[in-house]
Order: sequence, then C-alpha cells, then structure tokens
Amino acid sequence: MAHHCVYHSEHDLFWNTGLKKDMNMKMTLRSPRAGVVVERFGDKRKYLYKIVENNPLCLIKPCTTLLPLAEISADAKIIGPDGQPVPATGEYYITAETMDPYHIVTDWF
Repeated sequence: MAHHCVYHSEHDLFWNTGLKKDMNMKMTLRSPRAGVVVERFGDKRKYLYKIVENNPLCLIKPCTTLLPLAEISADAKIIGPDGQPVPATGEYYITAETMDPYHIVTDWF
C-alpha cells in the first residue's frame, strides 16, 4: 500500500471535501474527479489555458496533487472552444505534477 495515499485523522477537516490540504495551498485528491485537459498557450508570463479539442474530458485519479488556479495567477483564464473565457462555477484547480503545456483542470464547487 502506498503511504502517500494514506490519510490520518489530522486531515479529517477535509474528509468531506475530497481534498487534503497542505501548507503550500496544494491539495491532494482523495477520490476520482472529472476534469478537462487544457493546453497552456501564448505569452508565458500570462496563464492562459485552452481546452483541447480532441477528447478533453478525463478522470483525475485519487492522490493527484492540485493547486487553486488563482494561486498560480489571479489573471489565469480557461479558454473554451469558442475562444471565450469559461468562468468557474466554483474555483478552478489545476494539476501540479503535469508538464507544460498540458494540464488537467477541474471546477470545484
């Protein structure tokens, strides 16, 4: 059994949220969650992510590390197929362990 997937009572506060929070705003997913694959594009000083055209829907596995997108940049945007920003219903979280330009985003509400 992988120890990094074992959660202790000190994290019970986040049990119902599906997230385990650490001190650096990183979150560890506790259960599978739907997400969309995005590709970072444009100026590297801007955090613009467009939803990929082919097979954008995916399932994010438990124990995946996520960050609030707003913590990366307050101006970060998810761009839809129509070229317009897609507002979050709640708050966007983005995978922390993926490599540019591709990431996975989920809307947490």
